[in-house]
Amino acid sequence: MTTILATFLLALLLGLVLTPLAGRFGRAVGAVDRPGGRRVHDGVIPRTGGLAIFAAVGFALTIAWLWGTDVSRLIVPDRSLLGLLAGALIALGLGLYDDIFRLNAWKKLPVQILAASAAFAGGIALDKFALFGVVVFFDPVTSYLLTVFWFLLFMNALNLMDGLDGLAGGIVFFAALVMIVLALLREDYLTALFFAALAGAVLGFLRSNFHPATIFLGDAGTYFLGYAIAGFGLITSVKTHVGAAILIPVLAMGLPLLDTLLAAARRFAQGRGIFQPDSDHIHHRLLRLGLDTRKAVLLLYGLTATLCVLAIVLVNLRDERSGLLLVLIGAGAFLFAGRLGYMETLRLRCIPGWNETLLRRAEDLAPGQSPELITVLAKMENAQDLETLHRQTGAALQVFGFAGCLEMADDTIRCGTTPTLPSTDNAMLLRIPLPDDQGGIMGTLVLHRQPETLSMTGSALADAELLRRSATTALKRLMIDRSA
Repeated sequence: MTTILATFLLALLLGLVLTPLAGRFGRAVGAVDRPGGRRVHDGVIPRTGGLAIFAAVGFALTIAWLWGTDVSRLIVPDRSLLGLLAGALIALGLGLYDDIFRLNAWKKLPVQILAASAAFAGGIALDKFALFGVVVFFDPVTSYLLTVFWFLLFMNALNLMDGLDGLAGGIVFFAALVMIVLALLREDYLTALFFAALAGAVLGFLRSNFHPATIFLGDAGTYFLGYAIAGFGLITSVKTHVGAAILIPVLAMGLPLLDTLLAAARRFAQGRGIFQPDSDHIHHRLLRLGLDTRKAVLLLYGLTATLCVLAIVLVNLRDERSGLLLVLIGAGAFLFAGRLGYMETLRLRCIPGWNETLLRRAEDLAPGQSPELITVLAKMENAQDLETLHRQTGAALQVFGFAGCLEMADDTIRCGTTPTLPSTDNAMLLRIPLPDDQGGIMGTLVLHRQPETLSMTGSALADAELLRRSATTALKRLMIDRSA
């Protein structure tokens, strides 16, 4: 226990010392993030924090090994450890190259597969799965494919989650803590030692990475940390006879994995490439709900800590209660995704007939956006004349992220400019007739939106429905007033 604590403190100290040095290196080689686009920070920030974490972990474990205690002597440079180290170096090198020169996802994929293959060659493999007394063994080919997928999933999940100051590093810290606790409960001191070094290094790095950050993890950091969690998690599952052990890192890293699943489903539903970046991850949606960076990160920390506690509970349940707990966790993830508006995005594309049921009430708006949206819609509905209606409609279109116009049936007055044809295949161009109570057409609402424009309600069609409803209400009232 003393060796594990000393290794943690040593890695913490090394993380504190090496992080500023890694930042200077990042600035020197041009591995920096500049504000703009999907980035929510200010100023030029180096993205080489992963180098500091890797060095801190390596030095801490080496010093512990040289120390020669009963625990540190368990570190043996065998086939599995060398395979894991080789893969970690490949993942780190790939991330660093990407931090400096920027690679697209398809070019990075083969190198990520190579890193996972190194671990598999070292004997670290997902070759069986046991749960509820049922054991499934995999043949070598299936085992290799599952192992590669396992590593790629963790590496890219953490990379996608690294969007706010301190977020990815904090999630890894909590995940490492729960792995330490579980390893100590099983008296698996070698695994506890590895995760202690990882937790200490990450905590030292977080001193400079928490909001407002002066350095980022970068791809080198997220790839290395994701690889380390995946690799040590597999080693842990091999050493234990508890079937649910393989689920522990999945639960501990539940938020990044959920975000990855939602990102893939969302991009598929929107007809976009799976690897095409966007600004619609969990942390982005929390910001749009009105949370600032610090509050959003602390909320996600709390959710991660909860998942880690549930992971400890799960591994100690040996009966049907573990299945019930997994069902409850899955239901909670579904409700959380729905609260953030993801279910509306998916159902409009994936479930036939559901696109007929759109958001129609002000109460359905995202809480962080409700006041502004309700105000512009109310101004449309309460316009005193057509000139005012066109002016308020133009303002509402701008707030909702549309280009467009309100065309009258006699084409005498319109707001905005008539949209040109979409410039991309995925752009939206809608012409929505506005009927009166007798079946005549009062006008047409024309809307145009590029695919990268974010929805204010979780669905572009829901945005359009709210605008259509308000425009129809206003026109009906004005037509009645005119006839009177």
